[in-house]
Amino acid sequence: MRLVILSLAFISLIAVACEEPLEKFENQAPYPFATQSVLINDTTAKVTWTPAIDPDKDSVVYDVYFMGQAVFANLRTTTYTFTNLQRGRAYSGSIVARDAFFQETSAAFNFVTVPQDTTGGN
Repeated sequence: MRLVILSLAFISLIAVACEEPLEKFENQAPYPFATQSVLINDTTAKVTWTPAIDPDKDSVVYDVYFMGQAVFANLRTTTYTFTNLQRGRAYSGSIVARDAFFQETSAAFNFVTVPQDTTGGN
């Protein structure tokens, strides 16, 4: 009889330990953030952005997309400089803020480089 009671108690403890929690954690994406483009010269531009704050206090990294292509991943700073650009061309891209649970928020940017001087001046 004692063995039956101990077995039932053990089975009850296992059943309680295996139950799912009453509340399931739902991770949220980082809050929206803003980008700003600054033309440094006719072939270089810097894009900066405000830090993306995650409502769950997760760490945030940034992925940089330029003209539809991923150019940098897991950036921890809030600036990226593009070099070797063509003069007089429009460029666009986006910054994707991603938390540790792969929830994402993105912000677009665009800029136009200065055209080559065709007036013959210095």
